[in-house]
Amino acid sequence: MQNKISLFIKALVLTSTAFTAPLYAAESNDNKTNEETVVTEKEPVITNTKNQEDPTKIVTKIGVGYNGELTFSGSLALSQTNKINGSVNSDGDEWTLGGSWLFSKGIVNFNLDVDSYRTSFSVGTFVPLSALGVDTGEWLLFPLAGLSSTQGERDQNNVKPDKTYGGYAGMFVLRPINDDFTIIGWGIGGLGSNDFSSTGVGGGISYKIDLHQSVNAVAFYSDDIYRTDTTYGLNYRFEFN
Repeated sequence: MQNKISLFIKALVLTSTAFTAPLYAAESNDNKTNEETVVTEKEPVITNTKNQEDPTKIVTKIGVGYNGELTFSGSLALSQTNKINGSVNSDGDEWTLGGSWLFSKGIVNFNLDVDSYRTSFSVGTFVPLSALGVDTGEWLLFPLAGLSSTQGERDQNNVKPDKTYGGYAGMFVLRPINDDFTIIGWGIGGLGSNDFSSTGVGGGISYKIDLHQSVNAVAFYSDDIYRTDTTYGLNYRFEFN
């Protein structure tokens, strides 16, 4: 437990440094640019009009949820194009920490995930098909892919901790029903070294209470060489932007 808390603190410091260093550099460069240029660069990135479940949304928010235990989550938008993300359970022994960079065609994420049976690090992306000029109608489709490294203990036969390197791909789907309700769905699969394989499917529904608040109810199934899980969750979030 103490080691995991220590790792979380170190990861938080490193993540904050990685994100704030470019911001200090940007402040220095602002002295060399006029105000009109800065406004022009930021103007195309509009986040508050995106769906509350859009994985490319850069926003500051806090959340609380229950999936068998109480969890807390949040993100801090450092600009209109990058943010820090994190979550932790009520015991403090399972947590995630990462960040996101938004580009014109999609978003790149990195994430450190620590829990009771494995530690994983991943770098991946979501690319909305609409940004590629594909007309998806009322459906919001986000192909996803990335690379990952995982170390943990297998449930069966007391296998010692092993490490795998691999990749994953899948699809995240949103279908707004009206201004308030959105259907959520996703599917993902992965392969890696040391006979690693994983699959996951999930879905649910999201309700936008007002401009700042939303709730969702989701269920998902995951299966890999470490364990198999079926999880149900209820989450509340408050957006500050």
